[in-house]
Amino acid sequence: FFSLMKKPAPTVEPQVRPMAPGEKPSVVLNEKELQARLDPLSYKVLRKEGTEVRGKHEYITKKDKGTYVCKACGQALFPSTCKYVDGSGWPAFKDALPGAVLNKGLEIVCSACHSHLGHMFPDDHNATGIRH
Repeated sequence: FFSLMKKPAPTVEPQVRPMAPGEKPSVVLNEKELQARLDPLSYKVLRKEGTEVRGKHEYITKKDKGTYVCKACGQALFPSTCKYVDGSGWPAFKDALPGAVLNKGLEIVCSACHSHLGHMFPDDHNATGIRH
């Protein structure tokens, strides 16, 4: 889950790295404050690894320029130039900003607060060979 911050995306090479065993988040969030700040669905997805209804996310087809950030901690995650419509019913990204996203198997999380962002799948239709 993320929101769009309307400023130019960083001009760096996107990448995702595996989460190291026992790796701790660099940003520790107060769960009660976070639950009060986020809407119930955002909290469920970000902190409880829930799933939203397919086709209902507000950013599926948006093409605004900027950087997508973690709704929990505000870390920059994905440049809008990496977003595309893949037909899955969820927003899709070719890759993430360097160091912004960790993968735990198929799951991807914010590298700062370890909030759940979704999943990573093979995708032969883009240069990275994956989609988020």
